[in-house]
Amino acid sequence: MSEEKKSADEAEKKADYITVNISSPNTPDLRDFESSKIVELLSEIKINRETKTPIFVKVSPDLENSRISFVIETILKNNLSGLIVSNTSSSRDFKLKSSTSVEEGGLSGHPILNLSNQKLAFAYSVTKGLIPLVGVGGISSGADVYKKIKLGANLVELYTSMIFEGPSLISAINKELLYLMRIEGINNLSEVVGSIKE
Repeated sequence: MSEEKKSADEAEKKADYITVNISSPNTPDLRDFESSKIVELLSEIKINRETKTPIFVKVSPDLENSRISFVIETILKNNLSGLIVSNTSSSRDFKLKSSTSVEEGGLSGHPILNLSNQKLAFAYSVTKGLIPLVGVGGISSGADVYKKIKLGANLVELYTSMIFEGPSLISAINKELLYLMRIEGINNLSEVVGSIKE
């Protein structure tokens, strides 16, 4: 058994889902898989898949819409579970003020919120609910989560704001979500998935 297969088997025993991250800007040439190379990669995953653990593909917010459509098409053809929108950005076109803004690597947090929202809304316009979408990028409040859901996210992930706010942020987000739902008379978040366009 290959080391890759062993690693996948171990991950599937412990994980609720697995992410095929083809979009990290910190790994040389990895984003090449956001092009036609993804066809071979996802076909190989489909062939060697032995369990029912959901598998999501994670894309960059820097990816052109036509490429996002291509990735979605490939996900559907290979019966994978869904799409995560989005990873960090390589772009620095965000009017950053920090002296470290020219550093290489992935930019996360509030600066990429609008860009990731635009890509999420586009992905939903293509998938129309056929596969789950996970909204990521710039989330720091319940209002941010609520908008991601309205743009088409079925689930959300957050990372940068956890560094600044800590685990208590989750409780604060949940309370704000309940408040926003009450204001709009929403009983279940599934009622508003994809209800607005960016």
